[in-house]
Amino acid sequence: MSGIYEKELRLLTADTDMWRHLRPSVLAGFLQSAATAHAGQLGAGTQATLDRGVLWIVARMAVEIRRMPGCDEDVLLRTWPGPARHTLFPRYYEMLSPGGDTLLQASSIWLLMDAKDRRMVSARDAGIQVEGLVRGGELPLPTRIGRFPSLPAERSERTVRYSETDVNGHLNNTRYLDWADDLLSPEFHRSHTLRSLWVEYRSEIRLGQTAELESILEDGTLYLRGKTGEKESFLLREDYDTV
Repeated sequence: MSGIYEKELRLLTADTDMWRHLRPSVLAGFLQSAATAHAGQLGAGTQATLDRGVLWIVARMAVEIRRMPGCDEDVLLRTWPGPARHTLFPRYYEMLSPGGDTLLQASSIWLLMDAKDRRMVSARDAGIQVEGLVRGGELPLPTRIGRFPSLPAERSERTVRYSETDVNGHLNNTRYLDWADDLLSPEFHRSHTLRSLWVEYRSEIRLGQTAELESILEDGTLYLRGKTGEKESFLLREDYDTV
C-alpha cells in the first residue's frame, strides 16, 4: 500500500462562504477525512482503534496557504504520516491545482486517547502501527505558540450543540474554525483572505458545555482562546491578507 493518499476534489458552493472563499472549517474537514481514510487503508482506521477502545484525536494543526482555492475549482489533496514519536503521530498534507501548483501545505499532530478515561496511550499499548514517510519539503510540525497579545480581548460565550459534535462525543476539530469565522464581520471576510492557520486543541469540549471565548483582532491576525471553567480548551491564530 502506498504511503501517500490522494483524493481529487471539486469545491462546491456548499464548501464556500458568501464571497466564494473556501471555508477554513471545510478545508480542515477535507484534511481530517483524508487522514481518516488513509489511516483505514493502513490498518489503523476508526474501526481498528475503536475495537481497542481508543480514539484518534488531533492535537495541533498548522496550514500555510499560497492561494486559497475557491468555488468550482478542482484540486488534488495528498496526505501521508510522518514517523511516530511514542504518543505523537505526525501527519502532512498538500493541496495542488490541476496544473501541479502547490496551493497550500499543512501539518498536524495526532494522538491516541483511551475512550473511557480520556488519557493518551502509546501506539504499542494500543496495538497500532503506522509506518511513517519522510518526503522532504513538508511543512514543519506545529509547535506551541508564543504568548497572545496583551491587548484587551473581546469576550463571548459559545455552547456546543449536537450538530457540532462528532463520533468522539465532543466538539469536532473543524467547528472551532467556524467559531472563529463567526467572530469576524462579513466585510472582513469579503476583503481578506486566509494565509495561515494554527490551532492547538488542549482539552475537549463536550456536548452541552459552554466555552468562554477571548478574541483579539490585530493587524489582520485573529487570536482566539477558549476556556471551560478554569481549563484552557484551545488556542487559535489566523493570519489574513487584504484581498
